Amino acid sequence: MNWLFKSKLTIVFMMVALVLMTGCAENPNYTISFESNGGSLIESITITDENNFNLPDDPIKEGYTFDNWYLDSQFSELFSYHQLTSNIIVYAKWIPNTYTITYESNGGSSITPTNHLFESTVIEPETPIKTGYSFKGWFSDINLKEAYSFSKMPSHSFTLYAKWTINQYTISFDSNGGSLVNSITQTFEGRILEPTPPTKDDYLFLGWFSDIELENEFNFTIMPASDITLYAKWDEDPKGLIYQETEEGLEVTGYNGTDPNIVIPSMFKSMIVVGIADNAFSNRSDIQSITIPSTVTYIGANAFKNLTSLTTISFEPQSKLQSIGDYAFDSAKLLTSIIIPSSVEVMGIGAFMNTDSLTTVTFESNSKLTVISQETFSNAISLKTIELPEGITLIGKDAFSYTNSLETINIPSTVKTIAARAFYEAGALTTITIAENSQLVSIGNYAFLNAAELKSIYIPITVTEMGYRIFYFCKSPTIYVAAESLPTTWDVDWNPSNGFVVWGYIQS
Repeated sequence: MNWLFKSKLTIVFMMVALVLMTGCAENPNYTISFESNGGSLIESITITDENNFNLPDDPIKEGYTFDNWYLDSQFSELFSYHQLTSNIIVYAKWIPNTYTITYESNGGSSITPTNHLFESTVIEPETPIKTGYSFKGWFSDINLKEAYSFSKMPSHSFTLYAKWTINQYTISFDSNGGSLVNSITQTFEGRILEPTPPTKDDYLFLGWFSDIELENEFNFTIMPASDITLYAKWDEDPKGLIYQETEEGLEVTGYNGTDPNIVIPSMFKSMIVVGIADNAFSNRSDIQSITIPSTVTYIGANAFKNLTSLTTISFEPQSKLQSIGDYAFDSAKLLTSIIIPSSVEVMGIGAFMNTDSLTTVTFESNSKLTVISQETFSNAISLKTIELPEGITLIGKDAFSYTNSLETINIPSTVKTIAARAFYEAGALTTITIAENSQLVSIGNYAFLNAAELKSIYIPITVTEMGYRIFYFCKSPTIYVAAESLPTTWDVDWNPSNGFVVWGYIQS
């Protein structure tokens, strides 16, 4: 065998070996196993052609993001498919996700959202603050039913909601030597009303103050967000009258003096006295006379009720009095007369009822009064003289009921309505005069019942409504009616005692 042949044969063997070696490299037949470290299961794969195989999908693990596959469980060497030389196991590395907790403080102070790694320990944030409320915890639902317990971070972002309960606070009163005033307890921002002023002999109550130095007056509106003590401020008043300051001036609220003859001043401590409060002098048996200054514009309800020794009420000239409250002089049983200032526009219900000794009521000229209210003079059993002022449009229900001494009443032309029972049981009433050019439209049920001594009355053409049994138990009055015959709008039983009626009467 020559050297040339040997050389060719060597070359052939080398080429076959190279082909065999190449064939083995193209078909490695390696297996890769996957350790997902708590993630979703990944099946092993066998690679027979490194240029043509499918990579598995990344695994999934709650609360984590897949990072990559590593050749070791300590994740020191990143795996590459081009490194395959044998069967191997690869390990999944995970990065914990970060989630956010948002805090809805529901009107409280703002709490910054917090970020947390999945399953990390979550610490409760600082407690929010809300004026007037107590914090009751964080809740996972907007309806505040599910309380949230701070522990490990879950695998999602979420919002927590603050729950609050409204606080109650107490206002205590230091009356500085005056009468005791009970404390007030109310929920935050609940409405609070000023209590009845305390009293202190020979002192004028000037109000409640929030500081012991008595410099900052407290305004009663809504409950503040703390317990507080208020302090009474006083000024000396030698007359025993008790005042309260209002927006318009001073209001007389009571009397703790001993003088039976009270003169209310028009000014006190450089402030105008503008009113007399409800119940200011009620139920006193020692007061005999009261003088009311011209500056007073109102007398409250029950202000002089049941003053059993009161004989005289005097109003200073040029009085500005506008209103007399309900039952203001009710049961002032020794009051004999009164002059109503022309400025009075309103007299309340029962203002002079049960005034047993009242004989005379006088209205100053140019009176502004338009209504004699319900029961105004009811049961004023001694009333004999009263001249109703022009301008009155209504004589109310029971206005003069049981005025057993009233003999004469003149109805002004401006009166449009005489209400039910207006002169009920006015047994001495003999003369009812309805003025010329009368505007009278309506006379109510029982208006003159048992006016037993009534002799005659004229009903003008303007009257379109006559109620039930108006003249019941009147003995034998003559009723002069301008209408030609019974109007259809009159009650058929308007004249049950069959008083003599003259129809179509023309007043001369």
